Amino acid sequence: WAAKLGGPKAGFYTGWLNLIGLIAILASVAYGCATFLDLTLGPFSETWLEGYSLTRTFMLFVVILAISAIINIFSSHLLAVINN
Repeated sequence: WAAKLGGPKAGFYTGWLNLIGLIAILASVAYGCATFLDLTLGPFSETWLEGYSLTRTFMLFVVILAISAIINIFSSHLLAVINN
């Protein structure tokens, strides 16, 4: 719609800004989930909180991003399995 209203240049910039925003929001939500998950698992294990590190939080972040990517890639197949 931006290209139709403002021309091809406006559509180009709108598309790229939307992509940058999507990547930033996805990364921030995944990092927030990783931090929350890391601190939520703490009460279940005393050694979990003692070994707190940003490396572990980053690894959880990567796992959450991978899971969300897999769900997005195979969503139609997963939906067919769930519905049957």
